[in-house]
Amino acid sequence: MDAVAARVLFGVCACLAACSFRHGGAVSGDGGGGGGPDASNIHPDGADAPAECATWHPHHFDACAIPAPSDGIDLDGAWTFSTDTGMFVGSGPTAITPAGGNLVQLDGPTAYLISIESLKIETTGSLRVIGAEPLIVASWDTIEVDGKVDAGSTSAGMAGAGADPPACEAAAQGQTGVSTGGSGGGGGGGFQGNGGHGGTGDMPPGPLGGAGGTALAAPSVVLGGCAGAPSGEAGSDPSASDPTAAAVAGLGGGALQLTARTAITITGLVLTGGAGGGGAPLNSACGGGGGGAGGFVGFDGPSITFTGATIAANGGGGGGSAPFGLGGVNAGQPGQDGQPGMGAAMGGAASSCSEAGMKGGAGPMHDGASSANPIEACGGAGGGGGVGYILTWGTVATSGGSMISPAAQPGP
Repeated sequence: MDAVAARVLFGVCACLAACSFRHGGAVSGDGGGGGGPDASNIHPDGADAPAECATWHPHHFDACAIPAPSDGIDLDGAWTFSTDTGMFVGSGPTAITPAGGNLVQLDGPTAYLISIESLKIETTGSLRVIGAEPLIVASWDTIEVDGKVDAGSTSAGMAGAGADPPACEAAAQGQTGVSTGGSGGGGGGGFQGNGGHGGTGDMPPGPLGGAGGTALAAPSVVLGGCAGAPSGEAGSDPSASDPTAAAVAGLGGGALQLTARTAITITGLVLTGGAGGGGAPLNSACGGGGGGAGGFVGFDGPSITFTGATIAANGGGGGGSAPFGLGGVNAGQPGQDGQPGMGAAMGGAASSCSEAGMKGGAGPMHDGASSANPIEACGGAGGGGGVGYILTWGTVATSGGSMISPAAQPGP
């Protein structure tokens, strides 16, 4: 049965969220969808969750309104989960389709929830989380991450799950270039921190850089980070080979919530960094693109333990600008993606009179860096992206030199 066709609408959840869930997950060699619902196991309220749901009170969903869990999942090697398909896909021919489906969050984007007995990422395992919707993992027992889970976005254009939601306060694009010099840099994306302001093109007062996106309050839903903005177009600069050329914006980080009924233990990495802003194209006389803001990581369980863990939702660095009139041999470089640990993502390199991109937010520095607008800039730098959110619900124990950037805070 096709994965989409196997979803069943169960009406309105008790948590005021409309749910469309797939039941009875499957492991398949051809990437097919899971089986249909077992009518004898559906409660009158439309769900078939175990009786333990009555004593489990997670955030963002009603435990009694989700499907009975699929078998526990233990991942080794490289895997990807897509909220578009609802499947775990590894390097081999076997795909895993757990029970789950769409959950419409009140005043928020639709999330994708999977219902499983347990989740473990081995030390040599990694899980990449992508797709249009944020991911909520609902484990009826434990979640252990000894390896790596990454729902961040990259400057290569890969978006983390649920990145760049409509709720974002948009960063501003740099102004178009003029005959005297390059275009303005794009503003960085904002989430918990503000995005940095993009740099001014050529000699001030040249084409202005874009303002960074503004910070949002801690979200009451599972919400991804916000994108930066592109640079201004090359415009009428005489050296520009393409007047419409511009540096691309960095994507915001994705959104991931790990929810366990008994305990969460993290000794590895959980990342939702924003992407670095794009560097100015070759011979474009453009500013750099703004870096994306870090995304969202939520941990929800009665016991949450970080031991030697790295949890990061850092902003991406701004893209470097490009000079003009130098024979087409120079281009701006993209900013770094949001870094694991406490270090800030560096802005993309530049050359000659052009301006390097600005740092992304990290650690206690929540805002992305703004351009200093030097006297001569050719194209303006891209602003850095601000940090995202790391939220917890439950009793948290941290030890073993764990690095958490930005600092975790109790969820609303």
